[in-house]
Amino acid sequence: MRSIVLQEIRRRDDEPMSRIFELVRANFYRGSALSRPLLGSSESVQTLQRQDLRNFWKARYQPNNTLLPLPESSIGITSLSRCRPFLAVGLELQTLRRNSSHNQPRA
Repeated sequence: MRSIVLQEIRRRDDEPMSRIFELVRANFYRGSALSRPLLGSSESVQTLQRQDLRNFWKARYQPNNTLLPLPESSIGITSLSRCRPFLAVGLELQTLRRNSSHNQPRA
């Protein structure tokens, strides 16, 4: 997998339009995480360890930090009960109903 990402980074850096896009984005989003290259740098990919990925996953991919969009037609006891084992205990179901003037949350 690492070799595939490194190959994509080389391809990105070899294509002038891709390189320009990365530079424009870095300048536009300067100071935020969005300014960094999507694939990272060759150096960052080469030094990445399995534990780094595990730590990233543990810190960010948690049930209480998850948004699960479901189409309104599928929301119900069956859909929610199928999802609940993968999500936080005490999950509250909230949906947004499209309204001609604005979106209003409903329970």
